[in-house]
Amino acid sequence: MNRAPVAVVRLNHDVPPKLEDIINRALEKDRELRYQHASEMRSELLRLRRDSESGHRSAAGSSAVAVARVPAARVGKLWKIAVPVLLIALLVSGGLYYRSHRNKPLTEKDTIVLADFANSTGDPLLDDTLKTALTVSLRQSPFLNLLSDTVKCLIGWANGTSQRWNAASHCG
Repeated sequence: MNRAPVAVVRLNHDVPPKLEDIINRALEKDRELRYQHASEMRSELLRLRRDSESGHRSAAGSSAVAVARVPAARVGKLWKIAVPVLLIALLVSGGLYYRSHRNKPLTEKDTIVLADFANSTGDPLLDDTLKTALTVSLRQSPFLNLLSDTVKCLIGWANGTSQRWNAASHCG
């Protein structure tokens, strides 16, 4: 109360001089020199904000307001560059993901092996009927090569994976 307050510019170098004037007038010790009504202070603060937003600066406050505007301009430029770059990267990565996970169309080189079915009905007529019907249908497709039982047995014996029951029932 007995000393003069510390200058605002010493605490924060980015404060415009006009704002420092408003603060000093509000802290004035002489009652007659202070703001008489809060509306006076409010109108000066609004005028300062309007001037700083519209680019109108007083000669004394021009450097402080310009320094405060530079980082905002850099942030705006950063967003204008970063957003399109991120969108392009996202589109490229999505395209590559889609391309690597799509189904490949059938060609004449595709081969299918028809496995044996277990007849759970107990009817001996159905033991081989379903497999025969599927074999006839699949052989009609120009995009599939159907592996026969003999070739399956030879591949099984060559790989050493054929078991005795397989050899006896299919290769015999």
